[in-house]
Amino acid sequence: MRRLFALIPYMTRRPWRLWGGFACLIATSLLTAYVPQIVGWAIETIELSETVNGESLIIDKHRLWNLIWLLVGLALAAGLFRFGMRKLLIDLSRLAERDFRDDLFRHLLKLSPSFYDRTMTGDIVTRLSSDIDAIRMVTGPGVMYLAQTAITVPVVLGLMLTIDVPLTLIAMIPLVIVPVLTRVLANEMYQRSRDVQDQMSTLSTMVQESLAGQRVIKSFNQEAPQQAKFDVINEEYVRRGLRFAWIFAATFPLLHAIFAIGLLVTVWIGGLRLLSGAVTAGELGAIFLWIFHLYWPLISLGWVLSLLQRGSASMARVQELLDEHSDVADRADAFTPPAFKGEIAFRALSFTYPGETQPALEKIDLTVPAGQTVGIVGATGSGKSTLAALVARFYPVPDGVLLIDGHDINRLRVSDLRQSIGFVAQETFLFSESIEDNIRFGQPEATRSEVEIASELAQLQEQVVSFPESYETMLGERGINLSGGQRQRAAIARATILDPAILILDDALSAVDTDTEERILEGLRGVMEGRTTLIIAHRISTVMSADEIIVLDRGRIVERGTHATLTAKGGLYADMHRRQLLEAQLEAVD
Repeated sequence: MRRLFALIPYMTRRPWRLWGGFACLIATSLLTAYVPQIVGWAIETIELSETVNGESLIIDKHRLWNLIWLLVGLALAAGLFRFGMRKLLIDLSRLAERDFRDDLFRHLLKLSPSFYDRTMTGDIVTRLSSDIDAIRMVTGPGVMYLAQTAITVPVVLGLMLTIDVPLTLIAMIPLVIVPVLTRVLANEMYQRSRDVQDQMSTLSTMVQESLAGQRVIKSFNQEAPQQAKFDVINEEYVRRGLRFAWIFAATFPLLHAIFAIGLLVTVWIGGLRLLSGAVTAGELGAIFLWIFHLYWPLISLGWVLSLLQRGSASMARVQELLDEHSDVADRADAFTPPAFKGEIAFRALSFTYPGETQPALEKIDLTVPAGQTVGIVGATGSGKSTLAALVARFYPVPDGVLLIDGHDINRLRVSDLRQSIGFVAQETFLFSESIEDNIRFGQPEATRSEVEIASELAQLQEQVVSFPESYETMLGERGINLSGGQRQRAAIARATILDPAILILDDALSAVDTDTEERILEGLRGVMEGRTTLIIAHRISTVMSADEIIVLDRGRIVERGTHATLTAKGGLYADMHRRQLLEAQLEAVD
């Protein structure tokens, strides 16, 4: 439950709403608590109309009407304050929810790729949505009704004690039993609520993956197996939900039963006290009304308990995200160089992915002078993309093994470093926005003219202008309404518009044909001139004109040189080149 204390800063950011809401809450509780007292006075006033010696005494109508108008005034005032209480505190909970979700999303954006390599997207979405909703119910209705109960119960008991102490002590029996009962139920509610939210994450992940991979599901005719898998997960979610619903449903009848028994005992003892003359009819009526006035706080306590336990379980899940820290972050001595030139130096660099035992790269010694173009080739899994990812500082490396312009990469501010890098990843990702917005994603202030120039360099301009809405064409999820080659070219345009000091093309031309590849490379030659460029490719034709070509095998540099020297050497590079030439000849024959 103490995890929920982390929400206090979000509740106190708007003190006038918080304290104004609590002031309205206190006023509501005090005004409604005095209603039974006034009703008791009215009963005593009417009681004077009983006949004495056959004659009826005159009712004090003036006093009775005063009491009636006082009741009406209290009801109106209480209603007004109740509205203010709900308006201020519920609005505050919504604003706190927004701030908390903003901070959580901001935190998620700071986490490094290694976190997302081991975390399911559906699980993150669930924590950012339904778990935050459960937490909001604590900061809104939970806090409001808990505070109202905390104020109403002592005020009402204090008023009851002024009338009859023994009868009040009898009426307090449920107040003693209820905390004991709720403590017993609390732990079970927490665990069952946590089970429900965990299964919701599994369900969300399955749905997200199935929708994202719906083409794969259809192409392999796996609709029925996927449906069966979903049914199993959904059934487990329902089972866990019913387990929570069972204990939640049992709470209210138990509280009702405790209240009913307490009320029965109070009525019996109260009748005896009335007959003995210890209390008047008006006083007994007021006590009975106060008992009913305590009914909702007692009953709502069970509901509030469920909110607190669900909120606590959700907060624990969200806290797990907040406890995650990026393994790539600015150090205290981080700085920004006056200008990035683009020289990259690897000094016996070795790298192993988190959780893996086999190194992805081993003892890489390589210097890429500023303005030079280096091609990197090798078999799948040889470490090409890993090398590019380390330059963009997606993963941590030891001090002194990777230098940019002679500076240890760990001493450079991450945001400044990445601002100087134009990165086209192997797996192209486009947002569900217009083509223009996707191209200027890293340079939001770029003009249409600059967007068109970048598109021309990427050989995309001609196809974009053929679309009915040109650059305003909205893309589907992940840019699904573009071909694979068009998506890659849009990503290239997005990188070149930054005018970066370092340009990294990680197999960025794999989805285009060789003719388009040649046109793109021809357009990029002007862009690559004067800037450091790393071209990672599986096709030799992509890197043939590079200043130097690096051949990786099992994480090590096994060959290096120009295209001419490597083909003449007759090694791994020459063998790859011969195979690809043969494949091209066979395709030409077909």
